[in-house]
Amino acid sequence: LNHLRTETNGQIESKVAITSSSICNSYENHQPRVVTLFEDKNKYFYTDIEQNCWLRFDFRESRVVPTHYTIRSYQYNSHPKSWVIECSNDRSSWETVDEESECPHLASSSLVHTFKVNHPTSKGFRYVRMRLTGPNWSGNNQLVIDSFEIYGNLI
Repeated sequence: LNHLRTETNGQIESKVAITSSSICNSYENHQPRVVTLFEDKNKYFYTDIEQNCWLRFDFRESRVVPTHYTIRSYQYNSHPKSWVIECSNDRSSWETVDEESECPHLASSSLVHTFKVNHPTSKGFRYVRMRLTGPNWSGNNQLVIDSFEIYGNLI
């Protein structure tokens, strides 16, 4: 994501559409696209409180073969605890490439952790999404993160 943001001079939306199941408020600092701004800790993304909430990346004309991803938790609470990383080419059938359950690596403020994709594939995907599969560390079903990065091959 950072590579594409740099390549597009900060206009990542021209290469990757970033959407979510919901957005808790419409302030500019909380839109899904702010997860690509690792250097700006004042902006963060969060959904409404809802089961199976998600954040999705649409690589439009490109395909990505994910190998790793990095998440930075927000400095507030509601840190992710259990989720899946899913990939698709049609937004109807999803392939799980990683699953985390009761994950302690993001259980506090502003923690950064890089996760290895546990079910790697050589297939390229148009869509990558992070979907909560249970309550966060605050006990509610709200996806709250500061930043997200995907590593792998862009084809």
